[in-house]
Order: sequence, then C-alpha cells, then structure tokens
Amino acid sequence: MTDRIEKFKKSLSPEMRRKLKDKLRELSLSPLSMSNIKKLKGCDNLYRLRFGKIRIIYKLTDGKAEVLSINYRDKAYENLS
Repeated sequence: MTDRIEKFKKSLSPEMRRKLKDKLRELSLSPLSMSNIKKLKGCDNLYRLRFGKIRIIYKLTDGKAEVLSINYRDKAYENLS
C-alpha cells in the first residue's frame, strides 16, 4: 500500500483501524461479492467499496483486489488516473 494509505490509516482511531483491517481482509477474499461495492463509471476494472464515510478504491487484476486509495468520500477519488 502507498504511503498515503498508511498515513490515512494511522489517522484513524484504533477501533476504526480494526474495522478497516477486517474490511480489507474480507475484500481480499471476495472482491466482488461484498455488499456496498460498485464499479466506477468510465474506468476499466476500478471499483469502490463504501465503508461508512470511508471509500476504498481498488482495481481487479487477475481476480485479486489491488487497493489504490483509502480515504473519506470527498477525497477518495482524487488522483485516480
């Protein structure tokens, strides 16, 4: 994961960090069958997982989720080229 993702994770409370870790583990096991997943329009293989006010943006590569961004919803979609 990128430094930006690590910095965001450190800014969360310990409880939210634990919940986020659980969501990421669940995402790695089933990247398309979770609730609150949506394919991003106009982007090939880019998806978002809604987790409260947090968005996890990832792409699918060979059936595996590669996390590109984790941030609050107003900033999660920035710099997604």
